[in-house]
Amino acid sequence: MPESDKNTLKFEITTTDAALLKELMKDAAADQGTTVTFGEGASLTLERHSRSRAWGQPEVIQFALHIGTTIAVPVIAGWISERLKDRKAKMKLNDQTVTSVTQQSIEFLIKQMTGIK
Repeated sequence: MPESDKNTLKFEITTTDAALLKELMKDAAADQGTTVTFGEGASLTLERHSRSRAWGQPEVIQFALHIGTTIAVPVIAGWISERLKDRKAKMKLNDQTVTSVTQQSIEFLIKQMTGIK
């Protein structure tokens, strides 16, 4: 990953929960390129959303997750874990499956992948 992109991660969710995308986008229009910003120096940009036409099949939602500051890491990790808690969803960061969707595990992976301390 180029130096300029080291704080931007690929964030992917596979889910059968139709309401999840709207919640993640903070009720904004879920169009490609829509960005949700966090005052702590983080943003989430919708890159792709593919929905299967077959009933009960999961949809795949892909985002660019930008972390601009150290303080943003626990904020965004907590926000993501709260949105995914108790939902039928699988998560990946930079193509690595997140097996434990907790604030601590997400925070650890973001720090490891970006080099933010």
